[in-house]
Amino acid sequence: MSSNSIFSGRFDVQAQPFGEGAYSTVHRAKDRAYPDPNRLFAMKIFKPVRRPGATGGTIHLSSLNEVLLYDVLQSNAEARALAAGRSKELYRSGWHPNIVKRYGSFLDHSSTRQGDQWLQLELLDGYQSADKWMTSSVLSDADIKAVLYQSVRMLAFLHELGIAHGDISRANLLVRRGEGGLPIMKAIDFGLSVHPKTPYGGHGEGSGTFQGAKGTPGYVTPEMAWPYAAHDDPIGCGLFPAYSVRQGDIFQAGVLGLEMATGKNSWKDIFPLATPSNTELANVSRTLFDFTGRPTGNEAAAMGLPPGLFRDIDVSSGERSKAKIRQLGVQHEGLISVLSKMLCLPTCRWTAAQLACHPYFDDPALTPLFAEYIALGFFPPTHTTAPHAMSISASRPEELSTSAGSSAAAVSPQETTTSGVGPHRFRRSRRKSPRTSSRRKSSARGGSRRHRLHEGLLDAFGSTAQVLRRAAKRVKKAIMKVHKALRRKASSVGLGRRGRRTGSAWVRGGERKKMRSSLHV
Repeated sequence: MSSNSIFSGRFDVQAQPFGEGAYSTVHRAKDRAYPDPNRLFAMKIFKPVRRPGATGGTIHLSSLNEVLLYDVLQSNAEARALAAGRSKELYRSGWHPNIVKRYGSFLDHSSTRQGDQWLQLELLDGYQSADKWMTSSVLSDADIKAVLYQSVRMLAFLHELGIAHGDISRANLLVRRGEGGLPIMKAIDFGLSVHPKTPYGGHGEGSGTFQGAKGTPGYVTPEMAWPYAAHDDPIGCGLFPAYSVRQGDIFQAGVLGLEMATGKNSWKDIFPLATPSNTELANVSRTLFDFTGRPTGNEAAAMGLPPGLFRDIDVSSGERSKAKIRQLGVQHEGLISVLSKMLCLPTCRWTAAQLACHPYFDDPALTPLFAEYIALGFFPPTHTTAPHAMSISASRPEELSTSAGSSAAAVSPQETTTSGVGPHRFRRSRRKSPRTSSRRKSSARGGSRRHRLHEGLLDAFGSTAQVLRRAAKRVKKAIMKVHKALRRKASSVGLGRRGRRTGSAWVRGGERKKMRSSLHV
């Protein structure tokens, strides 16, 4: 028996699972090999699978895929720890705050006994599935904004590493209330993820693409569903194009946002899918394209749509998606704008990094989240570290420029903000009129240095810099009040600005120096 087996005596596992899936059960457990032997973990014990006539191992591909995904995340966290000057053994300090942490894993590929294949994860006490969270409480605008923002930030991090979650849904996100009242979100269940070590052959291995419908009913994307309306056996016909799972993540996160905003259940009320059969998928594909609109020209060619498919559906447009979202009951125009850029055709869909920069998320209420990302080193996003790095067109997302000399963003009037710039504001020209006042001229040299520093802070911290500026103003006002109070006190004892005689009082040299030092702030 392996020393890492559940039955080796290393673990104290509770018999009753608190979660169960098709290929695993999840139990509370203590690890006697951990420095704190009383700490509880979530032990995900995989069910061994051996298909009739199979000669391979007994670990299901999705279970193996999830373990390998955590290997990729751990490698990244270790590199981040080393870059921060910490030992790589402290890699969990660099773990993304919206992804459940791994503490160990073991796979015996030949064992047929349940308990020889497991994944040790952090126990998320106090969390509940987004499904229960949405149905048990009334969500405020701040709740929706916070969960949606954390979702796109988490996806931006994964996508930058070449990882796609593959199954964003209300069942695979856990939520709890934070200390400040904002909901905190963590993603779980990466069995369908696509990453550089994905064991799936062909299209899936390291390519970020997949074929065939997969995931949770109600979160099927247009690009994975349309072939079922065009072919009786879309996978067997050989004409099913590979699609980007990372783009699918964005659509699925948009469906989640739509559910939060409307209180509806997607697979029942929005994109109904009773059973994932070919016929049902053909029906839901029409519903999806009726929502997004029909692609034409280059869009249809990019998606591989055959000519004439969904010809009776109007052509896609941003206004069409917004109108559909309004019909479902969403009223906040900022949220409508964000969702319309997620719930659209893949050629029009924004990336997670672009969505994280949307003005809708530039909200002081999210400051605790910004601060946490900064503290953990996940802020700012890569594309905001260079001046004028963001460039998004009015109708289609363009590639994010990383050149320091790129032009200002070209955005629609509806998307443009009038103050500030940063990762949550689209960039406008910073050119100012020549300084003409004598006060500005006198401080031009020091002012230019301060201006360059201020520009750097804005490029580095974006909307957080707005908060810092306001705090600096408050500190400056407080200092000015102290100055005035000290000057009034000095006047009352007869001390002038340089210790000269005021009234009938004289101040000697030593006393003058002492008084002046006490006034220095």
